[in-house]
Amino acid sequence: MTININPGTVLPVTTSSNGQLFAAYLPEIATAGLIDEELSRAAAAAPVPGRPRNRPELDVILRKARETGMTAMSGVVLRGISSISVPIFGHAGNLLATLTIVGLESVFDNSPIGTPAQALLRAGARLSERMGALPARPACRQACSARPRATRPSARPIRCKARPRLNRRAGDRT
Repeated sequence: MTININPGTVLPVTTSSNGQLFAAYLPEIATAGLIDEELSRAAAAAPVPGRPRNRPELDVILRKARETGMTAMSGVVLRGISSISVPIFGHAGNLLATLTIVGLESVFDNSPIGTPAQALLRAGARLSERMGALPARPACRQACSARPRATRPSARPIRCKARPRLNRRAGDRT
């Protein structure tokens, strides 16, 4: 069976694995309107397993996404389809894209310790490094995920002080 998602397809922010990464890593002001709209629809609808119905439920999901560096969904956007997504970061530590794999829920292992998830995490880390991001260390990821997200559109990305950053002019680490 072939599963296609066409380029340009808009997926939900709160219930798709790639959307949750955008909500987790983009400044809150960039996603707040979409999140509010989706949560108000979810609150008015019948409960669906895996679909957050309010902001506290979503915040737990986003915190877990930042801690693990990935998100996984099963059957929420499309019945019978599971997905795993990892973030792709640029040289400034900002989210550039997500890398997602999908499969049939009945045969696809979307657990964080499964083979597909671990392969996707490695691929995402390699792509991020090629885009200029420095490799994250577990202690660094934990320290950075605990920081509050930027809420102003002009806010600069928060840089992790636990690792050196790339000096773009000189090309060396400072």
